[in-house]
Amino acid sequence: MSLATLLAPVAELLRRSVVQVRVGAAGGAGVVWDAEGAVVTNAHVAQAARVTVVRPDGAAVPGEVERLDSRRDLALVRAAVGLPPVRTADPAGLRPGELVFAIGHPMGVNEAVSAGVFQALGPLPDGLVPTRPGRRQRWVQADVHLAPGNSGGPIADAHGRVIGISAMIAGGLALAVPSTDVRAFLSRRRPLGVAVRPVPARADVPCGLRVDHVVTGSPASDAGVAPGDILVAAAGSPLESADDLARAVALTGPDDWLSLDVVREGRWQRRQARITGSRS
Repeated sequence: MSLATLLAPVAELLRRSVVQVRVGAAGGAGVVWDAEGAVVTNAHVAQAARVTVVRPDGAAVPGEVERLDSRRDLALVRAAVGLPPVRTADPAGLRPGELVFAIGHPMGVNEAVSAGVFQALGPLPDGLVPTRPGRRQRWVQADVHLAPGNSGGPIADAHGRVIGISAMIAGGLALAVPSTDVRAFLSRRRPLGVAVRPVPARADVPCGLRVDHVVTGSPASDAGVAPGDILVAAAGSPLESADDLARAVALTGPDDWLSLDVVREGRWQRRQARITGSRS
C-alpha cells in the first residue's frame, strides 16, 4: 500500500477541522481547537479585530479576534463554525524521521496536503529567526513544503493529531508553534502571579528566573514565593525563560499542584503552588 493511500483517510478527517481565515483578500488557514468555537491561527494572519472564517464547505461566518501574541505568532479567533475540534499530541513524543503532514490553502489551492518528516523540536540557531534576548523559542521543525496560505494551519503526525501550528519557513524547514505552546497561549487559568526575568547561571545557582514581583493572594504568594527568589524548575523541568514557566502552568491540571524548585539566599527549597481553574 502506498504512502498516499495510507495518508489519505487521516488527512480527510483532519480537513474537517481546518478552515480559512481571511482579512479582506488576504488570509491563511486556521484550526478548530475546541467545540466552543475557538479557532487558532497565526497573529500575522489575523491582522484585524474581525475576520471571516470559511468552512471546508465554503460557508463563511464572521470571526472575532479574542487574543493575540505577536511574539509567538498566535491568534485566537471566536467563530460559530460548528465543526469538530482537532486532536492534539505533544511533539516531544515524536522521533526524527517520523511522518508528518501539513494542511492549508497554499497559493489559493484549498485544503492542500503536503507530507514530509519530523526533524526536531527546539530552538533554532541564533540569527535564523528574530528572537528577544533570553527568549529562544521552541519550534516544531519539519521537512514539509509550506507556501503562502499554509500559515495558521496544522502540522500533524501520522495519526492526524496536531503537533503544531504552521508559522514560517526558515533554513529550508517548516516551522510550527508546538501544540503545547498553543495550549499555554489558550490557558485562562488563574496565573501564577509572578513577574520574572531570566538570570545567568552562577556557581550556586543554575540558570533560572529571578522573581521581581509577587501578586498578593496569587498561587505564588500562597506558596511562599517571594521577590528575589530564583525559580530554577517547575514540575521537574528546568526554567530558562518565562515561556517555560507559562507552559508548566498551562499543563497543570485544574486545581492541581505545581511544584516549584526555588533558590533563596543560596538555599534550595521546594514550593507547591495550587493552580486553580478560575478565570483570570
